[in-house]
Amino acid sequence: MKRRIQVKVWPEITSVLPAIIPIERIAITKLNPIDIDLSNVHKVDSAGLNILLVSLIKITQRTANQWDSIRPTKNDIDKLLGDLNFYSILIKNMPNHNLFWQFESINRKPFSIVGVNENHLFFPIYELDYSATTDRRDVVDFFKQYLIQNLIHLHDKYEFDLNVLIQVLVEIAKNGADHTVENAYFGLDIYEYDYSLVLKFSFGDLGIGINKTVRNYMRNDSAFKVKAEHLALTDSYHFALGEGNTTKPNSGVNRGIGMSTIYSLSKQLNANLSVYDANSRGFLSMSTDATHVELRKIFYNIGFNVGFCYYGEIEIVKK
Repeated sequence: MKRRIQVKVWPEITSVLPAIIPIERIAITKLNPIDIDLSNVHKVDSAGLNILLVSLIKITQRTANQWDSIRPTKNDIDKLLGDLNFYSILIKNMPNHNLFWQFESINRKPFSIVGVNENHLFFPIYELDYSATTDRRDVVDFFKQYLIQNLIHLHDKYEFDLNVLIQVLVEIAKNGADHTVENAYFGLDIYEYDYSLVLKFSFGDLGIGINKTVRNYMRNDSAFKVKAEHLALTDSYHFALGEGNTTKPNSGVNRGIGMSTIYSLSKQLNANLSVYDANSRGFLSMSTDATHVELRKIFYNIGFNVGFCYYGEIEIVKK
């Protein structure tokens, strides 16, 4: 007899990883109906919601189950999830569903900015639809223009290099375009205070992540003598953060500088940058360099697979 399985979402979907209860493996194999339980959610921001979105899409793509939803009991939160593009993107990526079809926000064009209070600006989740064009880098160019359009007003008020910030985010998007076959998603929040601003962002794609990509590459490349079973996560990131290292040796100009550029420029911005990869979270900004010794200090197991995401925070003071 089939029984309904609930994927419960943590009450606060903000900033750091939104916790969800993993689906039981036996539930997936038996094709039990699955509910995404958002009933207790009472606090949301765009960056946290984006990480949750990528996690849920990764889960739904692994199953043939019938999906449904238990929506938030707070109407303002339910509306906010629609305005932030969460529902409309989720339903597009579900292989088998009967949820959200009556939700009024699905067919409504999302706001460019959603302001909930005087100091917090939510930006709807931005979808980088790499499948929409034959040249995936065109999507990155559109993303760059989106960033300039929405962040340029900060340049005159705050002490930071906007060009460096945009370069970091564009390099992240380029990596998504070059190394994954599916789309990517970006969440952005701006908190303005009397004397400073805090910018929070997350970027997630639906690929297998840096760790698995590098492991697969090293396993099949005769230049690497280490057997696959002896490769640690830190071996993958030591390779990825090294300038000139790439899993696409025929990539041509500027090959192998994407991840090292992201790493170095985020330090220049004094940004707190993390990466979620498979079952781990790595606090990249906490490492003094990209050696094995340092990388072993900053990666932590979080217990279940969340796909692949960057999460960053930058605090900037007024001029």
